[in-house]
Amino acid sequence: MKEVELNLKHGSRNIELLTDDILLYGAKRLVTNHEAVVKLFESVKKAGAEQIFFPHISSPAVLDSPKTVEEISHIAEYDKYMAEAPPVVGLENGSERIIAKYMRGKPFPWTPPQTGRT
Repeated sequence: MKEVELNLKHGSRNIELLTDDILLYGAKRLVTNHEAVVKLFESVKKAGAEQIFFPHISSPAVLDSPKTVEEISHIAEYDKYMAEAPPVVGLENGSERIIAKYMRGKPFPWTPPQTGRT
């Protein structure tokens, strides 16, 4: 929030929350922390941000907590402000073997065999 406030103080009205996955903010392991994400968006908006953007979001996290996506969409007024670019979903691979070996947490809350590819 110190960085958000600094940007707002110097005239910026649009805040981009740089992260590998916005829904992992305050997460407990890989489980979305709804309250932490919503509180972050509320704090940024209350501080004076006109628009709030984020670059990355994972499909599994969206499926795990659609209520979080809905609530932050409401807070950030995404019905009013269109994104400058769509968020990157982050599906780097469709190989179950590679996912199991190098990125087991990527499809969380599902396991690599549940990704359906070999």
